[in-house]
Amino acid sequence: MNDFWENRIDAGYYDRILEEGINRGRGIQPNWHHSTFSFVKKFIKREDIHLDFACGPGTFIGKYSSGESIGVDISKKQIEYAANKYGHAGNFVTNEEFDFSIYQNYFDKITIIGLFEFLNDDEILLLLDDLYFILKDNGTILLTTPNFKSLMSVFEKIVNLITQVNYKNEHVNKFNKIKMNNLLTKSKFKSVKVIKILNLGVFFGLLGFDISNRIQNIIYKFNRHKSGYLLLGIIKK
Repeated sequence: MNDFWENRIDAGYYDRILEEGINRGRGIQPNWHHSTFSFVKKFIKREDIHLDFACGPGTFIGKYSSGESIGVDISKKQIEYAANKYGHAGNFVTNEEFDFSIYQNYFDKITIIGLFEFLNDDEILLLLDDLYFILKDNGTILLTTPNFKSLMSVFEKIVNLITQVNYKNEHVNKFNKIKMNNLLTKSKFKSVKVIKILNLGVFFGLLGFDISNRIQNIIYKFNRHKSGYLLLGIIKK
């Protein structure tokens, strides 16, 4: 295990940032996470059997997903935090505990919110093979990763300077829409779509989550997801 995940990020670090932002109703960093989770949430139905792969402290399952959910993560301490806080909303296990072989054609939806930037192309394709095995026919994987053709490179440097978590040496794969689409089409999945989310409106989270959401939706309406700081891959079996 890369000790970055186990030793350099406190258990529940991002969950607490988001929760504090929700309580205040504002904040750029928590709104970034809130906007991402809220957008992905739209694809999860109440009747779905859902896997959140690389679930971290369990925030998406605990606060956003309405499906029957399992969360998996490489970090034992994040899984322990998730189970303690959000065990009522889903089951949480480490990568080592999760047995792909018993879940063939089991999940309707799989979410991967922020992982591919930490993996090389070969690792991503191997993971997609494993996820293909456990996804139902016509099931969908929803995955996000930063769009480095935007101003994301600048934001990354700022975040590395002002927060306790520095990803400078951890981001090994920097995608744009074309690069991501080209990689996903090498997988076994029959349908691949990549769109851009989190536009300029996300920064109005400084004034309030609701204001930010309204502005983002107006921009989405007019630019049809032609710009955004995150890429959302929607791939179907």
